[in-house]
Amino acid sequence: MAANHLSRRDFLVNTASLAKGSLLVLSAPAILTACREASESARNEAAFTAFSNEEAVELTAIAARIIPSDDTPGATEAGVIYFLDNIFGEPQREPQLVMLRDGLRELGLQVATETG
Repeated sequence: MAANHLSRRDFLVNTASLAKGSLLVLSAPAILTACREASESARNEAAFTAFSNEEAVELTAIAARIIPSDDTPGATEAGVIYFLDNIFGEPQREPQLVMLRDGLRELGLQVATETG
């Protein structure tokens, strides 16, 4: 039986398609604020506000697969998890946080099924 393999390129194309209809819309000021706060949180190794430690580990691993470290910093070094935590920690983002958690749970179940 052939394993289903999704290349990084296919993942990014599919993600871009989903983003067009995404409910998570950010303004430039919101992005800049989240970046600034994420930088400070990463520097201080702050506790997460939206994510559990387990969710943060999973999301960090996913982000690192999408934007890996090479000759330049990747998602981990850029503190992407803190950016996401800041965005999803806003009260108005609760519906999207629920969707994200559901997606992480489904991904975990799929991985467990495929890897035994």
